[in-house]
Amino acid sequence: MKLSLYTFTDEGFVPGIAALINSVRRYGFSGKIHIGGLDPLSISRRPPEGIEFHALGPNGYWPGNRKAESVPTRP
Repeated sequence: MKLSLYTFTDEGFVPGIAALINSVRRYGFSGKIHIGGLDPLSISRRPPEGIEFHALGPNGYWPGNRKAESVPTRP
């Protein structure tokens, strides 16, 4: 069974996202990691393989109640 990891964040928590990615990869997680946020993150310009960034954009709903509304942000 292939698992994926989903999380939401903003620019203020980029160091925490980096730590999360390093930690799950170190312990053998090989699935896709999806990182969503209201705005594109500074680390989304060159994502490593297996990591996708999703910019949700502004909306009246809490981000945890929404699906990613755009394709992964890439240059």
